[in-house]
Amino acid sequence: SNRTRISQMSKITNPINISGKKLEKAVEEFFILKDYNFDRPKGKGVKIDFILETTEGRKYIECKNQNTDGSVDEKIPFTVWKYRKKYKINHIIIVHGEKYIKKSVKDCINKLMPDMKVEYYNFYSFCRVMQGKKVMGDLELCMN
Repeated sequence: SNRTRISQMSKITNPINISGKKLEKAVEEFFILKDYNFDRPKGKGVKIDFILETTEGRKYIECKNQNTDGSVDEKIPFTVWKYRKKYKINHIIIVHGEKYIKKSVKDCINKLMPDMKVEYYNFYSFCRVMQGKKVMGDLELCMN
C-alpha cells in the first residue's frame, strides 16, 4: 500500500537509519571479501544483524551506528537483553560508528547482566579482531 511505501521511505531517509544501513553493508562486504561463513537472519520479529560461524562457535554481531548524540546509547542495553533472551547467548559483539558507546551504557549492561560479555568495536577494529590481529589499547575508556 501507499502508506507502507511512505513509512519505508521515511525509514530510509532518516540519517540514523542510513548510517546504520551503511555500517551493516560494510560488515557484510567485509565478510564476503574474507569469505566468512555468516547468516543475516531475515523475516519478522527480533533479528540480530549477523551470525558468524567460526571454528570457536557462533559469534553474534549487532551494528549500532550513531555519528551524533542521540538515543542509540539508551537502546543498547535493551538490544543486548532481547538478543540474549532470543538466542540464549552470553556473548555479543557490537560494531559501532564514529561515536563511541558511553561508559555509562557499558556500566548499565554490566550491572543488569553481569554474566553477559559484550565487546564494542568500531568498524576498523572489528575487522582487525575478526582477522586475529591486535587492536591498540582501549582508548575508549579514556574518552568516556
